[in-house]
Amino acid sequence: MLDVTTMFWIVSVISITLGLCMLVASSSEETSSLRDFSFANICHGLGYFSFLMSKPYGSKFIWLGETLISISISTWMLGILQFLNARKYPAVRYLIVFAVSVVSFFFTERRDVRIVFNSSCYVVVELILMIIIYAEWRKVYGLGKYLVAFSIAMNISILSYRILFTLINRKSVRFINATDISQSILYTSVLVSLTCLSIGFVLMLKEKTDWLNKESILRDGLTGLWNRRKLNETAKHEMERLRLYGTPVGLAIIDVDNFKSVNDIYGHNVGDQVLLDVSKACLSQLRETDLIGRWGGEEFLVILPNTGLSMLNDIAHRLCQTVNHEVLLPQRAISVSIGLAQCLSTDTWESWIERADKALYAAKHSGKNQVHFDVGIFFNKNVPLINWSKEIFLSNNNINNEHERIIVLINKWSLLSSGDYSKSELLELIEDIYNEMVNHFTNEENEISKEAFFTIRNEHSIKHRKLIDRMIYLVGLFEKGSLEIDAITQFFIYELCIEHIQSQDVKLFREMVSSQNMHS
Repeated sequence: MLDVTTMFWIVSVISITLGLCMLVASSSEETSSLRDFSFANICHGLGYFSFLMSKPYGSKFIWLGETLISISISTWMLGILQFLNARKYPAVRYLIVFAVSVVSFFFTERRDVRIVFNSSCYVVVELILMIIIYAEWRKVYGLGKYLVAFSIAMNISILSYRILFTLINRKSVRFINATDISQSILYTSVLVSLTCLSIGFVLMLKEKTDWLNKESILRDGLTGLWNRRKLNETAKHEMERLRLYGTPVGLAIIDVDNFKSVNDIYGHNVGDQVLLDVSKACLSQLRETDLIGRWGGEEFLVILPNTGLSMLNDIAHRLCQTVNHEVLLPQRAISVSIGLAQCLSTDTWESWIERADKALYAAKHSGKNQVHFDVGIFFNKNVPLINWSKEIFLSNNNINNEHERIIVLINKWSLLSSGDYSKSELLELIEDIYNEMVNHFTNEENEISKEAFFTIRNEHSIKHRKLIDRMIYLVGLFEKGSLEIDAITQFFIYELCIEHIQSQDVKLFREMVSSQNMHS
């Protein structure tokens, strides 16, 4: 068993050494909380050195040691709070040092009083610190926070043990350098706690620096928004979530209208300010889960997770209106055009962007300052409905009629799911849509076989099977309550009606007619 005097020397030397090393490391960052931490460690080491000096030189060194320890704990608290950008609580920190110093001065010979009072003060300070760390937990990156939290929790346990032991065994509390098993365990724990706290805090600083460096690589230099690299990463992640869990995700491409003329008339500095103002206006209307970045030039791109058609349409119109009202130039209105596209389970990142870009082109071509989807839908009181137009009619009346029946059912679904409904009503309608869809797929494949397009039939049959499997998968999640209703709506409107019926079916049957005409 190590005697307490040896433990004091070890704690003192390690504390001062850690403090000096941190002081050297903090010299390049004057505002770093590492400087506060280094000062706290040095004070801690000097405090234990003062305890050592109390035996040959008297009780005044006990008072000095207790004061230095209180300063170290107060300054550790300051360093951590500064790192977290949290409230500094100066009154609490100064009061602790003052109270410990005064009590230690008047009760130098009463070790039991000093232990109970001083330890209680430190427990209060460290409990406050733990509460603040817990509140900021998700904002701190990396593993260093676990070491710091462990150290503080350990110190609270040590101090609580000291208080309880002293209150129960007041008569057995002897001079500070007394050696017994309790003292040895206590100061060994202090050494472990000190080491974990110092290493954990340095690790937190390193991890924060690494995170800031990584973030700066992913940020646009002018607007501070995310750049293409971050957008690419997020898009791929959200697309994978769509495939696995069915969660809908929307994409918006925003383009500042007539931006070239802004630069030509007002200069590039004003143009840059317009881009900054547009980015701020957009950020004010987006949710925390949405991610906006600068795609290039005057184009911005927004990825909107867990966003159905209605919400996507609503957010896009709010963005347009906000830019109109908040981004102003003398005698000139600033507006944006927005192209929207929901992600399909069959999409690549490139195909998704391409569809949103076509929607943006349509918004520009239609007069600018508008919102356009990439597909033929319209909104009735913000309920998305499919536009059944003659442009997609086929020469095969049976298939046409089946397409129309499916689209009618899907529009009925949109209206029902956006109002007051029961889950049983929705599941009943889903069954009707499923039966109509399977019947249509069977008839469609038979029609293709009649014309002897067997290769095309097999390819189209695979697409049908994938749609059926996807619908069964999504409906299963919906029945379990693990999928939002917007995901089903997106599948029906986008993947079944728009992508398959209005795109793949129309293209297939028109190619078949064209091929027949060539051979006739």
